[in-house]
Amino acid sequence: MRLQPAFNEPQILVLDEPSAGLDPRARRTLINLLRELPITMLVSTHDMRLVEELFPRTIVMDEGVIVADGENKRYSGRCQAAGSAWVGETVMQSPS
Repeated sequence: MRLQPAFNEPQILVLDEPSAGLDPRARRTLINLLRELPITMLVSTHDMRLVEELFPRTIVMDEGVIVADGENKRYSGRCQAAGSAWVGETVMQSPS
């Protein structure tokens, strides 16, 4: 029997600001690549357009506290800054 190292098939991909500094073409390439990966992703980003396009669920944190948690379809297309977190115009219920 041959053992495979766990890092050959990761279960979670963690990305910090993956689209920061990318030009539009590189950003689109990144989105297409991430869309094809059959893996759970944990992404820290201020790029809400990327989030809306790729991910079904968003957890918004502000200073280490969860301020919103829900499906992305609950966000409207326009987002606004609120402190260090980004929130959609549609209010999301805070977790209990």
